[in-house]
Amino acid sequence: MTNLSAVTSDYRRIGRTTLDVWTHYLSEPSANGGASPLLPHATAMWTEAGEHSALCLAQMKLENDFARTGIIIQPEDGNPLSLRPWIEDPRAVRTGDVIDWKTRKRVRTLKVPPYAVGAVIASDGGMFLRFDDPAMCVREWRRRIADDPGYKHGVYLPAKSLRDFLNIYAPPGDTHPVTGLPNENTKYYEVVTTMLERFAAMEADDTSPDPQPDPQEGNDMPTYRTVIPGLPGGPLETSFPVKLMIVPAWRTNNRPGIKARTPRLSVQHETANSGTYAAAEANYLYNGAGGRQASWHFTVDDREGYVTIPVDEVAWQAGDGSGPGNYNGVACELAVHRDIVNNPTRRAQSQKNAAELMGKVGARLNATPPARQHANFMNKNCPAQMRNRGESNRYVDWWHHFYQMEKAAMDGKPAPEQPVFYIGDTIKALVPLNLRQRAGTGNVPVIATLPVGTQAVINGPFEWKDGYGWLPVETSYGNGFVAMGENGVLWIEKVKDRPAPQPEPEPEPEPEPQYVPARPIPALLETDLKKYDTAEGITTDDLGQDFIFVADVIEFTKDTVAAQFAVKNPKPVKAPYHAGDRAIAAWLVKSQDTDSWWYVLAGGDDEWVRVPYANTKRVSDAPLLPGQEWGESEEADVSDVINALKDVLDDSAQ
Repeated sequence: MTNLSAVTSDYRRIGRTTLDVWTHYLSEPSANGGASPLLPHATAMWTEAGEHSALCLAQMKLENDFARTGIIIQPEDGNPLSLRPWIEDPRAVRTGDVIDWKTRKRVRTLKVPPYAVGAVIASDGGMFLRFDDPAMCVREWRRRIADDPGYKHGVYLPAKSLRDFLNIYAPPGDTHPVTGLPNENTKYYEVVTTMLERFAAMEADDTSPDPQPDPQEGNDMPTYRTVIPGLPGGPLETSFPVKLMIVPAWRTNNRPGIKARTPRLSVQHETANSGTYAAAEANYLYNGAGGRQASWHFTVDDREGYVTIPVDEVAWQAGDGSGPGNYNGVACELAVHRDIVNNPTRRAQSQKNAAELMGKVGARLNATPPARQHANFMNKNCPAQMRNRGESNRYVDWWHHFYQMEKAAMDGKPAPEQPVFYIGDTIKALVPLNLRQRAGTGNVPVIATLPVGTQAVINGPFEWKDGYGWLPVETSYGNGFVAMGENGVLWIEKVKDRPAPQPEPEPEPEPEPQYVPARPIPALLETDLKKYDTAEGITTDDLGQDFIFVADVIEFTKDTVAAQFAVKNPKPVKAPYHAGDRAIAAWLVKSQDTDSWWYVLAGGDDEWVRVPYANTKRVSDAPLLPGQEWGESEEADVSDVINALKDVLDDSAQ
């Protein structure tokens, strides 16, 4: 909703107003005429304005009363925001015609941004851009004022408040090319802020649906209505919120702006990222996908969905170049956060959400059934979780259900019931069915033709091949694949559900790591250490090494290979310690050659080993087991030693 507090703090956060507000002001007559000629374009323009739709509508009121008062710019020029060409614009790569403002005849050409078609020129040489569609004007406006920080070498970057912004957008002293009247910045600011206040008041009083998204409470569960860019038929109704995060048009590496081919195909993906939900994946794409040439139309998880590319445009998602995956596909990325994947209920809900959105969108686009997967267009196991867990059939059945539901709604008919098939279900043939050795037609051998009524048990995941969905089955004629149906008409019928699934067992708790028991000092120790092993605090041996008697239980924080101790060239000891393992350390030793510290502990075969202090953490004091001693005394004052150790470590850190 319109954020009036941002007027004086950050114009970029004024925010969006509703589509109802746009429709109201564009349809309302003014002193300059009846409804605005922009009214038929309201939804597309509002969508392009995105989170800046309030400011955009307010500026259009002042610029030319919603395309009703232009002198140079006429409604057919599609420029209700009075955008001018920037001659140095690096994105001005399209050659457009410049026409005279009076005669409307071509006078020369000019390089213009990709969404403009040319310019109109006044008698003093001043020019304004022309667009085929005013929504493209809004797209270029948004690019300039918010999405492209490099526009005019960062001209808008210093602007904070709305007044700062308007002083750059319409500089004081600029005059109209025809009337000669100067910009009145105070009036401009007052008109825009007044319009924003009216929007906020209308939003507060408005009880009509909010299109971003619109939750509708029904008898069964809430539904949401969302205007999806490029989707015919008006707002789409879903059982979960679908939000807009449309990639800016100037990010052509992710949004090429190419119109999609028909017939459309529904393509399902998974993100393969175990640490992100739908919002983070959509935001990643919105901000350029890390420089990758990659994009997709929707991102969905178990709670919400996002639209990132208009569905009538190509997205780089299938990996087949200009093939049918990229150019005909409408694509959805399913978030696979570990918390979703490891929870069967949440995993099923996320797949159902994706199937609902893609099935309904597929119906609106008249996409060719059934649902496809990324793996159908390139050699990639995607969507991996769905495929590896044998849940593709469930998704495809849901997709068909929602596809038929939306088709029925479009025709004004009740939605048909669609079965859901699982591995283990028993089905029967409704028509004579070819049982094939593998999925596919053409040269795939036929094992047998199953008569009508033949029963079979589904024994594997769904596959898509040669324009058909295939189920692997066990029959009395042998094992093979049968096609499910064609164009939404099933050739099979479920006659028995699979056995009730057993609940997934609770994971076994990981055992507590055990520490190596304390061992007495070996009699074979051939160093001078023994005479110091009862020392309190710090002592130094004849070689200049500092020792602290600790008798600690330590835990390894990373995998560590112990080394021999008390030899000149220590060799690694086999059987390394792993992260989480515990051991008892007798001493903490400071090397005579470096400032590094080592724990000394008993290794195998009565030898002492050392491990880096940095690879461990102290757990507790070590217990002295019966019959075991640390040197000659059983009562070492460990607390004094620990305090001394802290002092040494503090000193070594300075």
